[in-house]
This record gives sequence, C-alpha cells and structure tokens, in this order.
Amino acid sequence: MLARRGCSVCALDLGWDSLLRASRRARERRADIRFVLGDLYRLPFPDGCFDAVIACEILEHLDSPGNAVREIARALSPGGIIVLSTPCRERIEMTLCIHCNRKTPVNAHLHSFDERSLAGILNETGFSVLESRSFINRPMERIGFTGLSAFLPHALWRAADRMFCRLLGRESYIAVKAVRNA
Repeated sequence: MLARRGCSVCALDLGWDSLLRASRRARERRADIRFVLGDLYRLPFPDGCFDAVIACEILEHLDSPGNAVREIARALSPGGIIVLSTPCRERIEMTLCIHCNRKTPVNAHLHSFDERSLAGILNETGFSVLESRSFINRPMERIGFTGLSAFLPHALWRAADRMFCRLLGRESYIAVKAVRNA
C-alpha cells in the first residue's frame, strides 16, 4: 500500500524463504519494494537513513527487544516515526520440545507487552510515544468475529471492535506510534 502511494519501501527479514514469498506477492501486486536479508540487531543500513519504520509482530520473538529498538533508532532519522505492534498482555504458553526435551514457548513468543512496557522500551531507546492503541477483542476473536465481519467497511468494523473492547476488555494486540528524539 505504501509503495503504491509513492513511498520508497524496504522490507527486511532474517529468513530468505520469507523474503522470496513476500517478493513474489509484491511483484503480483506490482508494488516496487526493495527486499533485504538482514538481522534486526545489526541492520545493514547507514545511520539515519529512514524516515519511518514499521515493526509488526516482531518484538515478542526477540531475546533482547530493547537492543533491537535501539538499532532501529540508529537507522531512523531524528524526528522519524516508529510504529510497533505486538500481542497485548499475552499469556506465554510453554510446551515440551520433543527434540531437546526442554520447555519451549508456543509460537516462539518470548515476551508479553502492554502499553507501559512498550512505552518503557521506547523511552529508554530515545523515543517519545505519540499514540498507543489496543485492538481486536480477544473473546470476539476466538469466536471468529474478525473473519465474520470482514465484509464490513473498516470504520464500522473498528467501531464494533472498540465497543467489544470497552465492554469485554481483553484486547489481543497493541500498536504504538513514537517519534525518535533529536
């Protein structure tokens, strides 16, 4: 969507297969996107080269989320925007790995975040939080509301989701928008 609006888009992933699949989808949609194989802890980009960074559903998988956000700050220009999203107040479940006989987190989620913990990481790494939103009501998600309501206009779906979140609590995700301090 951003590429079609004229933005210069660069997508990074640690997995070659993921980049190949994403590259195929981008070509099918005629989206001009640059794909880069790289590690979030050591980004292959110069200091301050991005105006904005979007990191969706990444931090919960990392050993050291603060170090990753610090590296994003390095590659982001002063005054640049970061948007992070992650599961919200997730209960990390463990299972016994049949290969190593050790407890292993389901979905490889190592951390659980809420508004305060994400704001803390961002503040510690040189950002100021501008906005934070939680969304997708967990009980409604479990009964399939997101799929059943896919035909609704986005504004109507968001209004219904906000209502369920207020009435029932338990949001599934959180997104935070922050600005890199100078």
